[in-house]
Amino acid sequence: MLDKTVFFMVKYVGVLGLIETLPPPAAVYAWVLGFGAMLFLAFTARPVRGRWVMALLALTVIVVPATLQASSSETLGWIWQGRYTLAIVVTLILAAGVTTRFRRFRITPWTKSLVRWGLVLGTLAYFYEFMEGPRRYTIGVMDHVNWTEMFQPEWQPPGTWQVLAVAYLVLLAVSGTLLYRLLTAPAWQARLAAPAPAARPAEHSHSG
Repeated sequence: MLDKTVFFMVKYVGVLGLIETLPPPAAVYAWVLGFGAMLFLAFTARPVRGRWVMALLALTVIVVPATLQASSSETLGWIWQGRYTLAIVVTLILAAGVTTRFRRFRITPWTKSLVRWGLVLGTLAYFYEFMEGPRRYTIGVMDHVNWTEMFQPEWQPPGTWQVLAVAYLVLLAVSGTLLYRLLTAPAWQARLAAPAPAARPAEHSHSG
């Protein structure tokens, strides 16, 4: 069961339809790249005590599915789905953000480019994943299906899939632009570049 943990990551990204339509590999690779970078930053951050929380949550994501199915796998088979672990995965992502909150992040031309292209990659990946939805419901996802057949669909969602696709792409673009401006703003830069607060010395009370 432990060897299926990586496969569950595909379902963290998104499974469409009756859980039979997996996300495009390109979207999965982009998500795994960002997820791996986040874990790397968290496990190398200071103070070290934050890493223990990360290690516990990461171990939980790996061990919980196998543990819960150990007693029923022989009679019911493997029934676990990636979405069952999403609550722990989201907690892991939030914990990674808390763990890296004191890491210095200086805005340079290189880091600006890194943030910019990271947001572009994320936007393209999620738009690609979104397009699998209209494709699945309008023409199906059989191997012989061509993307151009979507312009002659057998079914259309309210507003047509073209309008929904453009609206979603605009939403992603606006969100990415605002996030980029926030991360590269001078005030935010000063906050991210600030050193971690030093431990406060013990306060001694003096009787008057």
